[in-house]
Amino acid sequence: MPIQGLRSDSSLIRNGFGTNRAESNLRQSFTVSSNRDSDSVSVSSRPGRESGSVLDVSLAKSNAEIASNAAESIISLRADQLELAEQAANSSNPTTRSDLQSEIETLQAEIERIASEAVDQNGNSVLTGSGTTLSNGEVVQLADISAIRDDPNVDVSSESGADDAVESLTATLQSSRVYRESSSSSLGRAESVLATELATERTTRSEDNDAIAEISEAEQVAKDISASLLQEFGNTEDPATSLTSTLLSGELNADVLLD
Repeated sequence: MPIQGLRSDSSLIRNGFGTNRAESNLRQSFTVSSNRDSDSVSVSSRPGRESGSVLDVSLAKSNAEIASNAAESIISLRADQLELAEQAANSSNPTTRSDLQSEIETLQAEIERIASEAVDQNGNSVLTGSGTTLSNGEVVQLADISAIRDDPNVDVSSESGADDAVESLTATLQSSRVYRESSSSSLGRAESVLATELATERTTRSEDNDAIAEISEAEQVAKDISASLLQEFGNTEDPATSLTSTLLSGELNADVLLD
């Protein structure tokens, strides 16, 4: 089939692809290799685009959720500690205050357990303000709320100690709520970035699907040209060399690609 015949046979050309765009697409979409022994030319597609940003943001969002859930649990336990301290402050019975002190310490141990188990997939704490850098350079930063686990070291076994414990635990609970807000903000930020990345990924996948169809058509054009070159030149010239030089030459652009 003469090369000129490609003008009418190829929808890639028929659909009005300009010279520069066709050349660029052919360069980027496939590679060409030849086997002189079998007079064959092989054309293979290059890999499509893949982005790890969605996975990165998903992991950051998961870490933010872990941190936020831990903060909620710790705040609940802080409120329980404060309630116990208030009971101790209102009690004149040393035995009762001692029992209440034991309960406060048990709750603190539970807070420590929750904080220690708030880790990412690598076993690192998510309460220390880690950041995830995306492929585009954007950073999804978690809030540092590690102090939410700190032991207020209260002692309600005495009347004065119980009064001090109420004051200390009130302040600790307020601080914990601030940490929770910071954690919630980090989670909201991660969710927003994830939504953006998912939208971008959907657009990219749509573009890739269009590109796959375009590449397939470009491959067919290349094969048609290869067959024509083999018919015209036979074994006198390397088919891949002929194909590559002809595809990128001004002669092909002028004779084949221009409408």
